[in-house]
Amino acid sequence: MSISDANKVPANSILKTEICVAGAGAAGITLAHELNGSRQSVCLAESGNHNPDEDAQSLYDIDVAGYPIRENFMSRARYFGGTCNLWAGRSVKLTEFDFEKREWIPNSGWPIAYSELQNYYGRAAEILKLPLRRFREQHTKAQFEPSGESSFDNDALKPNISLIVGVKPLRFGAAYKSRLARSRNVTVYPLMPTSPKSH
Repeated sequence: MSISDANKVPANSILKTEICVAGAGAAGITLAHELNGSRQSVCLAESGNHNPDEDAQSLYDIDVAGYPIRENFMSRARYFGGTCNLWAGRSVKLTEFDFEKREWIPNSGWPIAYSELQNYYGRAAEILKLPLRRFREQHTKAQFEPSGESSFDNDALKPNISLIVGVKPLRFGAAYKSRLARSRNVTVYPLMPTSPKSH
């Protein structure tokens, strides 16, 4: 298995695999990495290539009708490694409140308990390469731009953010590319769209 250019796969080919992971961002690479060395054949498909490309990135072109964003602001990245190619390395833990069902919010609540998720934070820290003895965790009030503060006119609502900050941001693509390239059961298929604007 290896990293194969999906553009070189003949048209109408059938790729047989037991597990197909769509998207080589933080979640997709993590899942493929966890399945590395297993008995299942795994296909990791990515719609971009290994470097930024204007045509591939144009698949994220949208019209923003809500909260305004800065002009030419790039919040999502469509190439191997996904948006963590851009992120600042801040990881946010969920709270027990995030898991609760709220009667006034349709489909709210999680099908698992917060205690079940806690069991995996240690493994997540390893994957994110967070130095467990050196990382700093802080609780701070959420910071908003002046125009956003007016959205919270209820004094009872005090958003808090629990941050875990690594020594430096983890670039999943660079960190795990070589391991996946050596995998015996995982094949990565990056695809550079030839004409995304026509879709």
